[in-house]
Amino acid sequence: MIVATQAQLNYALESICPASAYAATRHIAPDDHLALSPGESRALAGAVAGVRNASGAARGVAKALLRGIGKEAVEILRAPEGFPVWPEGFVGSLSHTRTVAAAIVARSDSFDCLGIDIEEPEEVESELARLIVREEEEWAIRVGMISIRQVFSVKEAVFKALYPRDRVMLDFQDVALDFETGSAMTRYGAAVKWRSARADAIFSVAWRPRS
Repeated sequence: MIVATQAQLNYALESICPASAYAATRHIAPDDHLALSPGESRALAGAVAGVRNASGAARGVAKALLRGIGKEAVEILRAPEGFPVWPEGFVGSLSHTRTVAAAIVARSDSFDCLGIDIEEPEEVESELARLIVREEEEWAIRVGMISIRQVFSVKEAVFKALYPRDRVMLDFQDVALDFETGSAMTRYGAAVKWRSARADAIFSVAWRPRS
């Protein structure tokens, strides 16, 4: 379970947030499903209570961030494929664990896409690790630059940034991380930047600036 304070979590997330993007996190409360709008709630009608609370918390964080950059009274609906639908002129991403929710948002004139992931700092079984880590990425784990769970998180953030835009499914082996440049390349040639931080929770963000 993530036990870091709100301030510690936000400090870690803000430390990896790219300029002109805004991110925040908070602990999930038992009544966070009440923050869902009617449309958001309908999209999650079949979800269990924990997922509804987490979704309400993440959307609450995102809406507060959007208000901070001038977008009031929004719904963040859910596409049939499962990703959040952002208001015109904005991009973003949501993530949550069992206890903590996070969001990142920005104006779409600054970013082509954004992705965020938050993970519990749990060990990864060796069989799963082979599915996550590419051979050329193993050295970074051996020298302690990054953990296997962080590699998992970064690749999740890459997928969440790119999938709403490109609609291409990716396995972990389809994403190659460059640790020197902080970039990632997919098997179909899409490139993004990424950063990751550990502070009890593991946070990762991925983005592509608008050219």
